[in-house]
Amino acid sequence: MAILVVICVVTLLALAAFLSYKVYGATPAPWQSIISELRSRSAAFTVGRVTLGMTPAQVRRVHADVSTAIGKDGSEVAAFQHEGGRYTVSFLRPSEGHKAYRIRYHQAFEGSEEGAIHESLMRSFGMPSASHCDRGGIAADKACRLRWWAGDGVAVEAGTRVIKSFPVRSRTELTVTATDTRLEGRQRRVRLARPRYTGPAAHLPAPDILPF
Repeated sequence: MAILVVICVVTLLALAAFLSYKVYGATPAPWQSIISELRSRSAAFTVGRVTLGMTPAQVRRVHADVSTAIGKDGSEVAAFQHEGGRYTVSFLRPSEGHKAYRIRYHQAFEGSEEGAIHESLMRSFGMPSASHCDRGGIAADKACRLRWWAGDGVAVEAGTRVIKSFPVRSRTELTVTATDTRLEGRQRRVRLARPRYTGPAAHLPAPDILPF
């Protein structure tokens, strides 16, 4: 009789867990939020709540903790953290429009999830226009790079790297870079026509803020 009661209790707990899963769904992986944001774009391309074409002042209004630095060529780079990810935003120089032309996101996750990440990206953008994977061996790290044209001159590049460190669980690193190739092209044309910037250059934030 006691065994029957235990079996009934275990069955009820399992049923409750199953119904909870069906109602509330599984806990989404952290990388799903960034891909959902990429997929749900409307008129402009947004990553980490920053839209390509934003000015540094507009980015600061979205992320109050953003840090900025001036590169050797006079262009500005911003760095901030958002929902566990690290972001860098590259801007044109003020004389070129001072707009964000590249946004880069980086985050590491526990487990080997590159397959699920690639599948989710392809559901968002279709088959990549270019892709390549490197693996050093059975127990070696695996690195993949995929690229898409997302429309309106925006190129999206995703890089995944699975780091195996036995006996510790594997870790997957994801980097997503969105570039407005039209703004980038404008930058190149202007810089080819002008002398190199010779003003003072500030040091970029520490590597733990700007990992790229």
